[in-house]
Amino acid sequence: MLGIEPKEIKSIQWYQLLGEISVLLESQNDENTKLMEDLKRREERYGRREQEYRKHIDELQRELRVRQGYERDAEKRNKRTYKFLKGKLDE
Repeated sequence: MLGIEPKEIKSIQWYQLLGEISVLLESQNDENTKLMEDLKRREERYGRREQEYRKHIDELQRELRVRQGYERDAEKRNKRTYKFLKGKLDE
């Protein structure tokens, strides 16, 4: 360990080693906590971005269906969406 046999280490040295190890352990635990928080933040951000992308893709697909004439009640849906979003903004 330190180049000294465990039997030759005095109790004061054990306490010093314990203190040093405790400091190192606390430092490592702090670093682990930061990494876990960073990972959680990244996962949340990824999830939000994924939802936004999916929503945007759905909107583009809907617009394409409207342009190709597959969706006949597009005007009604647009009005409903407009009213819904306006209601959200007014809240």
